[in-house]
Amino acid sequence: MNDVLKEFTDATPKTEISVSEFDELVVKLRGLRDRKDAMSAEAKLLNEEIEVQEAKILNCLKLSGKDRWEVPGAGMAYRYNKLEVKFPTDFTERRKLAGWVRERYGDEMVTKLFTVNYQALNSFFKEEYTKAAETGALEVFKIDGLDAPTSRETIGFRRK
Repeated sequence: MNDVLKEFTDATPKTEISVSEFDELVVKLRGLRDRKDAMSAEAKLLNEEIEVQEAKILNCLKLSGKDRWEVPGAGMAYRYNKLEVKFPTDFTERRKLAGWVRERYGDEMVTKLFTVNYQALNSFFKEEYTKAAETGALEVFKIDGLDAPTSRETIGFRRK
């Protein structure tokens, strides 16, 4: 039992509850979960629509030779390139990556990178990439265990 539930259970005086009251609690939970599922489905559809709209805007920016487009009162859409790396799926490559990180930053960083999502790995890669660029070492820059990054052009948006 987690700590919050234990605290609640311990603090809640033991009282009697009718069958109908218990039923109401379960029905209420069901209703909340149903609403959550419906909202999740709607959010998924909205995300798909957003992706379509972003693709259209990116295409228009490219075709017009513009890097950004601002609409007063609505916001500014702009395009940029984003470097991304993928976490290795091959166990040997994972070991190489872990060794590379451990050699430079120690076990704590290995633990951090191997227990988080891909955004943390990409953030770490960008830091290392920036360091290599600042020292003029981009020609030889490679993190063992990672494939070369891909660049994905995307758009950003700022509300105005």
